[in-house]
Amino acid sequence: MELAKKLNIYNKQKTSSPVRQESVSVAPVEVFEQKSTRHPEIPTKIYENKQFFNTGLDQRYKSKDLVFFDLETTGLGSDANNYAFLAGFAFFEGESLLTRQLFLASPGDEKEFLQLCSRELSEKCIVSFNGKSFDVPYLRRRFQFYGLQWPRIEDHIDLYHLLKKIYPQKPSRLREAEQKILFFEREDDLPGSMAPQAYFEYLKFQRRDEILKVMRHNLLDIHTLASLLIEVSNAVQVSREYQPNWVKRVHKLSAPNENLNWQKEQILGYREPAIQDLWDLAEILRKEKKFKAAAGFYLKAYHRGLQKAIVPAIRALMKINNKQKTAQRLVEYALPRCEASVQIKLLRLHKKK
Repeated sequence: MELAKKLNIYNKQKTSSPVRQESVSVAPVEVFEQKSTRHPEIPTKIYENKQFFNTGLDQRYKSKDLVFFDLETTGLGSDANNYAFLAGFAFFEGESLLTRQLFLASPGDEKEFLQLCSRELSEKCIVSFNGKSFDVPYLRRRFQFYGLQWPRIEDHIDLYHLLKKIYPQKPSRLREAEQKILFFEREDDLPGSMAPQAYFEYLKFQRRDEILKVMRHNLLDIHTLASLLIEVSNAVQVSREYQPNWVKRVHKLSAPNENLNWQKEQILGYREPAIQDLWDLAEILRKEKKFKAAAGFYLKAYHRGLQKAIVPAIRALMKINNKQKTAQRLVEYALPRCEASVQIKLLRLHKKK
């Protein structure tokens, strides 16, 4: 429904008592800031002073590069008469979360609203819930409508997809993630579906009480995004530090990356990995045809006592140009040092030279 038609509906509505309308002078885009050390609905959920957040084996983000982002819009459609009227952003500052909400007080000033949104998103990694499918495409369409340049975004962590990969509950809505992962339910929260009506009533009657409820709803959304990312990062780190076979579980979250610094930053930087971890990681690298890195981890497992690891290590080296001699020297080195079952496999490799 077009904006003009929506407003006409409100114009024709009859009320039992006349509504007092006052001329209210407001800024075209109102900015509301707040700093908190914990989630408003979870007193025990204290924000941590984390320098980095981990979302997978090869994905690590600096906290200062993140922006938590959520939109409230006049509708779900993509036509020119639907637009965003409230944008929530949040940034970590030490042990606090700084939230900044931009409210479009007048639809005629949408271009200025979008320019302010651009400043908040520029050079940042966005953290959203289903933002790749809705919030970002929605906002980009409005940028295109005004001929504005879309800001440079460093990356986008969409918790909707990430949570489905990690948690067996597979939450499909943010409220569901709150209940099943953060273990709380909102009280007296205005449903997001009511936000458009609250905004049009504000435009017609300048009623701020319902808009304040929408702003609280949006504020809770961005606090929940921050809390969920903390949960994900902690889960990844716990998997690495205390549980066996973490490599297999965490790697499925990460897209293959040819420029990974596997040893220093992602694996050995946290702890001395178990032998099974080394084997699992070598297997993953081998399947991705990173034979040099795979051979390195097989050899680490071998030197830690896993004799069978020497065989795939040699096979990986044989697939690399100029490494055949190194592979044969390893065969000759390992033959007298391994048990009989491994020696049989080594002899087969030795015959291939």
